[in-house]
This record gives sequence, structure tokens and C-alpha cells, in this order.
Amino acid sequence: MRVLVTGTSGFIGRWTCDMLSSLLDDAEIVRAGRRVSPMCDVAVDLVNPESVAALVDATRPDAVVHLAGIASPAMARDNPAETFAVNAGATALLAETLRARCPEAHFVLAGSGLAYGATFFDHDGPVPESAALRPRDIYGASKAAAEAALSPSVEAGLRATVLRFFNIVGPGQSTAYALPKFAAQIAAIEAGRAAPAVRTSRLDEGRDFVDVRDCARAIASVISCRAATPGLVVFNIASGRSRIMGEVLRDMIALARVRITVDEHPEEGPVGRALIARGDACAIRAATGWRAETPWESTLRDMLDEHRAGAQSSAPQ
Repeated sequence: MRVLVTGTSGFIGRWTCDMLSSLLDDAEIVRAGRRVSPMCDVAVDLVNPESVAALVDATRPDAVVHLAGIASPAMARDNPAETFAVNAGATALLAETLRARCPEAHFVLAGSGLAYGATFFDHDGPVPESAALRPRDIYGASKAAAEAALSPSVEAGLRATVLRFFNIVGPGQSTAYALPKFAAQIAAIEAGRAAPAVRTSRLDEGRDFVDVRDCARAIASVISCRAATPGLVVFNIASGRSRIMGEVLRDMIALARVRITVDEHPEEGPVGRALIARGDACAIRAATGWRAETPWESTLRDMLDEHRAGAQSSAPQ
């Protein structure tokens, strides 16, 4: 089986390639990105029809895992037109090119739980895949649009799976996101390079965190188990538990080697009612047996250890 993966230099992309190689014995992984590098086998411009056609013709994949895109909500907010062009437009182009040139291939799209948006306010429990998509920000809207962009190709016979990832966390994630930012601050404090307080915005919102290694396993599971029939299947990739950000920070501080306090600035966070996100992952569990397995403390400890190593390597000699 030949699996083409886009976005391989990104956070989840790096873990996914390793996981596919480990779990799929017969898989040949082809890594596609903007330019050839140690993390990328073949270059492609995903918004250029000729470039995408050449990629599909050259690789003839049995499955495509489409992870490339603008993943930062902050970057999406600042660049809405580019975000829709990349996240939705490139998805439509790649999916339709695949359908036309490799009609038996399986297209796996990295979606997002943020596409549910305001729907979380209407659910006391985990949100299922059947819930309405009501995104509250540009990033979530672009991911909902990416799903919609698949429809013409699916109607014409493409076999596609959308994985709506909830909050992906783990080692290797950018400090543009909350948990690695906490970890970096704690590591700097432990190294004596910062005051003993973690600065943060509001901490009353809740998120459903899933370790990146579990997310990569989910991708491998759908490639292995998805029936070879046309149509669209959607799965939530979630733990089923919402963790309040204040509790998350306390959990991380509990693993610190020095005493640390919290410097909260609620005015710097989202305005309005606190959103508590939680996903129902029963569908993928029933279909493939997947579930989130990485212990929460292991995720936090691995992130802290990564930033501790960075703090030590950058310390003055």
C-alpha cells in the first residue's frame, strides 16, 4: 500500500509518518510538502492544479492523508482569505484530482472539532458527529468549508474519511498553543531564567485534549479498517473528557521541580461565555477499535521534558 501524506513537516505530520511506518507493515509512505527536505520526499503546490495533478500521477497512491494547511487559529484570524484558499480550496483540488486520476484511492482529511463551535453550548455531554457545524472563528469555519468542499468529489464516487480532531497536544507542538506555552514557561522558571509565575489568559474554558500519538494512531486505524466502498465517513477524534484550562495548568505545575504561581489575565482571552468542548468518539471506536490511550500525565511530562531539554541547551555556559 502506498500512502501519500501532505503536511509532513507539521506537528501531527511528523508523528503520523512514523506511526504509519510502524503500524502498517506493507505501507510505503510518500511525504509531500512545499519543498524537498529531510522531512519531505516530493514537492507540491497544493493550490496549483498542474502541480497537484503531477503529484497524483507520479505517486499513484492507494490512500492520501491530507494534513497540510493553516493550523493556527490566530494565523487564520489574521489571514482569512489565505486560510480558506489553503484549508478549503486545496482540499477540494486534491480530492477531485485524486477522484479523477486514482478513483480507487482513499482520501483522509484532517478536520477539526472547532468546526462545531457554538454547538458546544447546546450539549452538556460529548458532541457526536451528527451535531451541527457552527464555527465561531475563521479557522473552524475553514475546516467546516473543507468538509463541504469534499462533497462534489464524494458524490462522484470518492471514498473519503474526515477525522475531526479535537485539541491535539504533545511533544513537538509550537508554543503558539497554550499547553506548550505553559511547558516552556515552567522549564524557563526551573532553569532560573524567568520569574516563578506562569502568565496566562482566562482559564475557565474547557477543552478535549488528545495526545498527538493517539491522533496518529487514529489515522492508521482508518486506513487499515475503512471498507473499500465509496462515500463519506466522519469520525470525532476525542478523549470524551473536557479539561478546564485552570485544572490543566495546575496539573502541569504539579509536575514542576520548583514552586510556581499563576499570573492570570482573563481580559486577554476570548470574550463572552466560557466554551466547554467535549467530543464523542464512540463511532471510531466501534469501527476500528481506536480510543485515546496515552495517559494524561505522560503527555504533560513529555512536553515538560522537551522544554526542559531546550532550556538547558540554551542556558549560558
